[in-house]
Amino acid sequence: MKRFLACNVICLLLAFTSWADPPGFRRASEKRRLTFPGDHRPHTGFKTEWWYYTGFLTDAEGQRYGFQFTVFKIEQRPNLSGSNSEPGTYFMVHFTLTDDANRTFYQTERIQRLFPGLAGMAGDGELYVANQKLKIADRHQIHASSSEGISLALDLRSELGPVLQGKNGFSPKGFDPGNASHYYSFIDLNGTGTLRVRDKTLSVKATAWMDHEFASNALASDQTGWDWFHFNLKDGRKFVVFRVRSETNRIYRYAREFTKAGFVRDIHKPEFKPGRTWQAPSGATYPLDWELVLADCRIVAKPWIDDQELRPAFSKIYYWEGAIEGEAVCDGKPVGIQGYMELTGYKDKMKGRF
Repeated sequence: MKRFLACNVICLLLAFTSWADPPGFRRASEKRRLTFPGDHRPHTGFKTEWWYYTGFLTDAEGQRYGFQFTVFKIEQRPNLSGSNSEPGTYFMVHFTLTDDANRTFYQTERIQRLFPGLAGMAGDGELYVANQKLKIADRHQIHASSSEGISLALDLRSELGPVLQGKNGFSPKGFDPGNASHYYSFIDLNGTGTLRVRDKTLSVKATAWMDHEFASNALASDQTGWDWFHFNLKDGRKFVVFRVRSETNRIYRYAREFTKAGFVRDIHKPEFKPGRTWQAPSGATYPLDWELVLADCRIVAKPWIDDQELRPAFSKIYYWEGAIEGEAVCDGKPVGIQGYMELTGYKDKMKGRF
């Protein structure tokens, strides 16, 4: 068993550090049309896939928490047959909790080779990685736990259903043809759940944002990382914003606004203005304070706490993912915001990995 676990870790590290673009993987295509619920399931043959939840919890006393729960699928070689025991396919979970009142950030990582009973998808559509579970049907059910004694069970629902990002779910990540992913989101998840933290079991209300992406060559060889944000404005508007950085300073930008009424607007030429930086224990320096200009909205945001860097024990991909807050001024009117921010490529470059 120890040899089996060691192979899991070594093989996963090889999958993450192999920057080549091996032949045979399926590629994102503008011709593909996403359909549901089928596209909630794993897409074999694509190199990288993730189901990514970020959001906020409030307990009965009004204490707030931020959380991230992500299931990753990584293929070392193309699983074109859809085998449920392909030895080159791995699943991984990242689960974090930001405890605002106690200024504490908890994180955990689980990895497992695709194999029935160990990791994969059950017959009822539930994704599992050891005891970490996600099921998407008419609602989203999450069961997560950490080695630090933190656990979270959520039952979330969406009124809007999935919204397509990019061009009908085809999301370019750069200027070169083919550097893209298939990408959709749930932007209005709400529900309830149970959180266990600091030896307390708490009933919580939850709001969340979910991104599901799958790709084989999303980043070009010169692209080093990305800065990604989702913002919830107190007037009901929501934004998703990202930029992909490159060694040649060709920065790809994307921004989209969603309103309560279901109106969708693409924001052309979003402006990103990083401010104060923070040096993490990993040695990476992250820009944590930001100003963004999104058409008629100017957003100023900062983190709840600085240290929300993931320092995974096995995958060794360091990135900053955490809860943020601030204020927007839209059409001259101030409005409060909260959101989540992801910063990658500040310690190790991400080029060629996705």
